[in-house]
Amino acid sequence: MIMIANAPLIALAGAADLSVYAWQYRPLVVVAPVAQHPKLRQQTLALSATETEMTDRNIVLIEIIGSQVYTRHGPRLLQSADTLREQLGVDPDQFAVVLMGKDTGIKLRSSSLVDSSEIFALIDSMPMRQQEMRSQ
Repeated sequence: MIMIANAPLIALAGAADLSVYAWQYRPLVVVAPVAQHPKLRQQTLALSATETEMTDRNIVLIEIIGSQVYTRHGPRLLQSADTLREQLGVDPDQFAVVLMGKDTGIKLRSSSLVDSSEIFALIDSMPMRQQEMRSQ
């Protein structure tokens, strides 16, 4: 199931939480209960082939796997995996892909694999991204 939303992420207080990305990065969070989860492997493989496109769109990739949090392309998070999952509304035993905008609003939430072209098309349709493309 894929849900496209424009809901702000609530309860983002503190210096080392998801709000550190506001107005600079678009967090793309991939959540899985275990490292061996088949959807996790497929999603991360697909995303690793798009490093340039992710950098162009200021995407910071955050992986929450079990109790561990891994960050690529941006500042590291100091929050626990449980706290992040709670903020994102993802159950501990659930796979999820969550895209946030630079405004920290949740733009896409999916319990299925999400094709990177779909992520990029959604980002490219956002007014802030269109402004970025015009100014490049």
